[in-house]
Amino acid sequence: MIFDEEAEAKKILLDKNVEFFSDKKMIILAKYFEHLGMTKKEIREELIKYCNSQNRIKYDDGDEKTISNAIDNLKKYKIRLPATCVITQKELNEIGTIGNEKTERIFFVMICLAKYMAKTNTARKQKIYSDNKLIFWGSTAELFKLSRYSNNFFDRNIIIGDIEDLGYIKTVPNEDRTKNHVNINTFYEDSEPVIFFDNPEYVYKLYKAYKDKKIIQCEICGNSTVKNSNRQLMCEKCWRGNRRIYKTEKQREYRRVDS
Repeated sequence: MIFDEEAEAKKILLDKNVEFFSDKKMIILAKYFEHLGMTKKEIREELIKYCNSQNRIKYDDGDEKTISNAIDNLKKYKIRLPATCVITQKELNEIGTIGNEKTERIFFVMICLAKYMAKTNTARKQKIYSDNKLIFWGSTAELFKLSRYSNNFFDRNIIIGDIEDLGYIKTVPNEDRTKNHVNINTFYEDSEPVIFFDNPEYVYKLYKAYKDKKIIQCEICGNSTVKNSNRQLMCEKCWRGNRRIYKTEKQREYRRVDS
């Protein structure tokens, strides 16, 4: 599950040692090039250019289908870009009534994922519901991985069933019963915003920090982060970025003094 496809595309472009041109990577690149304002013709040229920049393999006629599929994908989907989402006080209060820290964290991550995927929905034609719904479309395997818990399929279903028994979620199969989605009833948009995030990859840390009263809001980006010291004002990402800027400014000052 990729939460920032722009960043992922930039990583893909740096890799010059791929062994085959995967559909997934080519689709992300196509979406990224479109995001930069390129036409379909230009996107195709850039994809071929990327293939020919490789050290191990180059573009050939057999890769044409992969490139065509990537460009066709643009008709239905756009690039996924990060967006800030919030978990509210009323939602946190309801999660806390479960009384089991492991199940609470899993449910917290489920809500975070559902909110993030809804806000960063890449579909060009989005489904419109008559009432405001929060839906989790992912698999339990993805959910537990992001919650940093490893459970077998049977145990995962028991935990999800425990949350459903409380009335906080409802599992709904599709018409042919081949796949389920989860309607989340613990959804209170009008309540006080407490936790802010723009990457579900690390939200599992935030729930325990909230319970332990060790959570702060970064003064730079506004996202919630784990408080590691009384002097901390920023999240690690912003701290590293500001540290680089500080070092660069210091180096410039030294050069001005020396000259």
